[in-house]
Amino acid sequence: MSDHRHAWMTLLVCCGCFLIIRNATVLVAAESRPENASTAAGQDSPVELLRAAEHDFARGGYQDGLSTATRALSLAEEAGAPLETAAALLVRANLFLALTEIDSAITDLERALELPLKARSPSLELAVRLNLGNARLAQGNFAAARSAYQDVYVEALGFGDSELAARAAVNAIRVDADSATPLQHAQVTEVRGLIEALSDSPSKALLLVHLGVSHRRGAESGVGNRMELIPTGNALLRAALSVADKMSARDASPRIRAQALGHLAGFYALEGRLEEALKLTGRALRQTSLGEVPGELFAWHQQAAQLHQERGDRQRAIEAYEAALGVLEANRGAISRALTVAYGKERSVSELNSLYRNYVDLLLRRAREQGNAADRTRDLTRAQATLEQLKGDELRDYFEDDCVTRYQEKVTSVQSAAKNAVVIYPFVLEDRLELLVSVGDELEQIVVDVSRSDLHKAVKQLRIRIEDRTSRAYLRPSRQLYNWLVRPIEKILDRADPKTLVFIPDGVLRTIPMAVLHDGERFLIERIALGLTPGLELTDPTPLPEKNRLSLVAGLSEAVGDFVALPSVEREVTELHQILGGDRLLDEFFSQRALTDHIQAKNFRLIHIASHAQFESSAAGGFLLTHDGKMSFDALSDALASTLHRDDPLDLIVLSACETADGGARAALGLSGVAVKAGARSALGTLWRVDDEATSDFMIRFHTALAEPQTSRARAVQIAQQALMNDPRFAHPYYWSAFLLINSWL
Repeated sequence: MSDHRHAWMTLLVCCGCFLIIRNATVLVAAESRPENASTAAGQDSPVELLRAAEHDFARGGYQDGLSTATRALSLAEEAGAPLETAAALLVRANLFLALTEIDSAITDLERALELPLKARSPSLELAVRLNLGNARLAQGNFAAARSAYQDVYVEALGFGDSELAARAAVNAIRVDADSATPLQHAQVTEVRGLIEALSDSPSKALLLVHLGVSHRRGAESGVGNRMELIPTGNALLRAALSVADKMSARDASPRIRAQALGHLAGFYALEGRLEEALKLTGRALRQTSLGEVPGELFAWHQQAAQLHQERGDRQRAIEAYEAALGVLEANRGAISRALTVAYGKERSVSELNSLYRNYVDLLLRRAREQGNAADRTRDLTRAQATLEQLKGDELRDYFEDDCVTRYQEKVTSVQSAAKNAVVIYPFVLEDRLELLVSVGDELEQIVVDVSRSDLHKAVKQLRIRIEDRTSRAYLRPSRQLYNWLVRPIEKILDRADPKTLVFIPDGVLRTIPMAVLHDGERFLIERIALGLTPGLELTDPTPLPEKNRLSLVAGLSEAVGDFVALPSVEREVTELHQILGGDRLLDEFFSQRALTDHIQAKNFRLIHIASHAQFESSAAGGFLLTHDGKMSFDALSDALASTLHRDDPLDLIVLSACETADGGARAALGLSGVAVKAGARSALGTLWRVDDEATSDFMIRFHTALAEPQTSRARAVQIAQQALMNDPRFAHPYYWSAFLLINSWL
């Protein structure tokens, strides 16, 4: 039941932050000096403001809490009150952590440590250091976090602060659990004794929960003695419940009970006691509803879904996934931040993707068995809508901003986008490949009997072999992939007779060009024009205007830094300028400043850039090479920001000579999303760095074809690719297949 760890990992960091915040204001209230008159009780005093910030934090109102803590900080600094200043910095750092602004959190904590705290409030000074360990943990620096926790533990014990020592020790044990290090029995026994000696309080209950959760993590990861971890973890969580039962609702006992019950359910699941685990998860959900904490509500709904799925109760699993997704959609920012703090960015994206994928898997399984056509269509429609959500989330997470939402607000409907096209969602699952095919308003489902591992193997072989221009070894995986991806829908294509076949690729399928798929006689691009989009809801289907295509053509033919010269770029830029007109920037005139100034000065409908460009697994690592060095894609997006709010947005952006740096599926998101990030209706780029002369030849042919009336973008790509294919110099698919048209194919 290792998948259940998703539900409880969401809670770890936030619970720890909550405890630290309580500690900060309690210490300041107790230790404030009379001379600090500003600290007296009052609605606008720093202490009262920090209490309000604590309340905001507890309910998930992180931005409100941040504003309140900042106001408290200003008042404390004006009054020259070091303890209150430190407490405000500590509270604000926790809020920054909850918002995944880790660098800002560290800055505040380091500022607090510069204040004279140790002599006046050693507990507050240690609390700051403890939370600095939390920040290092959020960075993924296990060693620094563990070291901070251990130092605080020793010093807190030295002056008799048992609660702070217990908190540090529990966090250190959590680091061991998260890094798959076996828990040390002697250490756990000592810490458990410290906690049990504390007076009953929310802090004591949460410390017991945290320690129990670390045991659950160890048991699920398979590290350590499972027969010892499970009963010990059970006992810790039951002790937390006992403490919580003695507290009032005002002390957040429903939340604490929910956490203890939910994690007890996790232990029951590990023992195969699924019915009992579901009952406890249901109780956790009821307690969480009382507390109205969306992140925890989401976690327990997801745990319930996974338990129902493991029991084989598909209907209830679907209902629980829908409940989890409903909470997620209503509280996406808060839940995503909590997961990022708990997991790190890459892992949190993976976990949310798994939620969507599990739900779609169940819908597709149920759709196959539906006897009623209306019920089947409803399941397929839900699956399609969820896949669209998944595709949008992948791009949001890749770019780490809200460009996807802004773009979606401008596009028309899915049905409008799919006119005169067949759209195929290949959905890769562990045991099969599902093809969800959209033809107008109809959806069809085709199941292909191929495992994820076999599909990945063929994709990897094709990607490697296709870049060897001396061999035809690519044909075998190319034909195999055709048999899995296209042959099952040939009857649909024959019946619908579309102008374009549009792929919405899944995962590793983003790393290969569909144009090169081979039916044994010809390549797919020889049969039909192709489009590619990260999602229909991310596609603006507006055709190119036949007139008034104000264009900018720019390029770099000279060597810059470690990047080789691209001698054919000069011909490409010159000939395209003759075809397109508009503005031209070449070599020394193609600087970052010049590019930005030109884009912002005129309403270009088409921008063509011929230079080295690279997409990487993180959007922050991608760049475009100009004469004065690397221009990040963030900087390019800033330059293009002026086009986002125009009535006539950018129709096409072309990145000639771009590539995905590592050939990975995540790096390919950069290529898929460049149009979305730029606010453009479509983009054209390449999966790998193609021969310089072949690229220039392709681009000239593409723009020449596109200039003809009624020629769609997809058809222009097809014409250019077929022309290269028929040129003996460039007949190998290495030269012509890497070119991908993204988003609008019209």
